[in-house]
Amino acid sequence: PKNKIELVKVFDSILKKKYDQEGIYYFKSKHLKVDFEEDVSWTLDGEFGGNARSALIQNNMNKVTLLLPKK
Repeated sequence: PKNKIELVKVFDSILKKKYDQEGIYYFKSKHLKVDFEEDVSWTLDGEFGGNARSALIQNNMNKVTLLLPKK
């Protein structure tokens, strides 16, 4: 989105599950590689991760096991 109005339209479309709107690309994948034409600021779990020209996004389903004490 180029401005706040376009950003609100994108969020509204996502909330309404209308993925056929301009600026929204919807597909399912286990991994995705995105290449940028210029450096883009990137975050890792909400923390600044530096600038990047590409990003690899993976779904690591069931990769974390938690052991908790019984109550």
